[in-house]
Amino acid sequence: MDWLMPTAWTLVALGLIAALVDLVLGTAGLLVGIGTIMVVAGVATAFSHSPGMGLTVLATTTIALPLVGWLLARIFPWTPLGRSVLARSTSVDATVSEFRSLQELEHLEGRLGVAQSYLRPSGVVDFEGRRIDCITEGLMVDPGQVVRCLKVSGSRVLVRPVSPGKETPLASIDSDLFELIPTRSPHAPSSQGDS
Repeated sequence: MDWLMPTAWTLVALGLIAALVDLVLGTAGLLVGIGTIMVVAGVATAFSHSPGMGLTVLATTTIALPLVGWLLARIFPWTPLGRSVLARSTSVDATVSEFRSLQELEHLEGRLGVAQSYLRPSGVVDFEGRRIDCITEGLMVDPGQVVRCLKVSGSRVLVRPVSPGKETPLASIDSDLFELIPTRSPHAPSSQGDS
C-alpha cells in the first residue's frame, strides 16, 4: 500500500504536464484528454489508499488546475498552435479591412480627380482629398491634369485624361487592362532573339 501515494501524485503531476505539452505539440486536445484521465486516476488511487489522502490529493488538484489553466493561457500565444490560430485571426482582420477599402474604391467610378504625379501609365491621383494609385490605358498624364475614373477592379483603378469640353464614355473601356497576367502581343519580338 506504500506505493499508492507516490503513484497517485505521479499520475496527477503527469496529467497536468500532459495538458501543458498539448499546447506545445498541438495535438488538438489528445494529450489534454489523456492528462484528464491521469488526474482522475491519480485522485481515485489516493482515495483507495485512504479517504483523508484522497481528499488531500483532490484539494491539491482543485487548486492546481486553475493555476495550470492560467499558465496555459499565458503560454498559448507563443506555442506553434497559438501562433497559427492568432495568425489566422490577424489575417482575417487584414482581409476584412482590405475588403472595406476596396469597396470604398468602387465609389470612384465616374468621378473626376487630379493627377498628383506623372501617370506613365501608373501614378497617384487625388479624388476629393484622397490619394489613390491609378493606371491609365497606356496614355501619359502630366501632374495637375484632370482625369476621370473609368473602372475599379479589385485594387486597380483605371483613369483616362479628360479633355476640356469632351466627355469620356465609360462604355469604351479596354477590359484587358485588368487581367492579372499580361498577354503577349503576337507582333512583339521574341525574348530569345531571331537568328
